[in-house]
Amino acid sequence: MLSMDRSVLVDTSALIEFLNDGHQAVADEVERALAAHITTCDAVVMELTAGAQSESELRSITSLLAMGHNEAVTSVDFEIAATLYRTARRSGVTVRSMLDCVIAAVAVRLGIPVLHHDRDFDALASCTEVRVHPV
Repeated sequence: MLSMDRSVLVDTSALIEFLNDGHQAVADEVERALAAHITTCDAVVMELTAGAQSESELRSITSLLAMGHNEAVTSVDFEIAATLYRTARRSGVTVRSMLDCVIAAVAVRLGIPVLHHDRDFDALASCTEVRVHPV
C-alpha cells in the first residue's frame, strides 16, 4: 500500500486496468496511488492518449493524467533503456517492448518503482535494477 510520501511511476497497463475496471487488485492500487502521488512519463501519456476512441475518452484520460506529475523523457533515459534491454537479453530475458524499457528507465532514474500490469516490467525487475510496485 502507498503512503503519501511515496511516489510510483504508473505504467499505461495499470492505468488501462483502472480506466476499464479491469484487474481489480491493479485498479485498486492505481486508485490508492492517485490519492497519494503518481508519476507518469511522456511515453505513458502517448500510449494512453493514442488509444482514446473518442474526444470524451480523450478528455477523461487527460483529466486522469493531470492528477499526477508527468516526467519528461530525457536522452539519459534512452541510454538507460538500451542498457536495461541489453542486460535483460544477456540474462536470457525477453523484453517485448522497447517502449517499456524507456518507461522503466524513467523509473530507474527517479528511483521509484513501476506500478504495472505488464510482464515486461517483471522480466526487467528479475535481472536489472528496475523495481516494481507490489500488487
